[in-house]
Amino acid sequence: MRVYSDTSDYSAFRAKAVVNLGHSAFVAENADLHFSAASVFTTALSRFVREQTSAARLEGTHDTFLEFSRKGKQVKLVLRIGNALVHEETHSYGLTGSSGVDEDYFSALVPHFIDMLH
Repeated sequence: MRVYSDTSDYSAFRAKAVVNLGHSAFVAENADLHFSAASVFTTALSRFVREQTSAARLEGTHDTFLEFSRKGKQVKLVLRIGNALVHEETHSYGLTGSSGVDEDYFSALVPHFIDMLH
């Protein structure tokens, strides 16, 4: 999974997830993501680390979101990459997946993630 900012003048984020199943793979990518209320999310994320609150969620365009939650010492990351189709008559497509993240690794990553959103 990768979420990163495009280097062009267009200020969108790009998210890509590849799930390798051995015999096949699921792939989802959206290069036109914009996240809303980033400052609210970064405050919630800092509180999530500091006070061990239950969750921090970043909402994005096209039904995309990134959410961190906690179960004991394990941090769970849930990512949904939604489609970029804007026609109402089309179907809604997306990929949602989750993974556990080591708490120490996650805590070290948080400042970089917050910098990326500012």
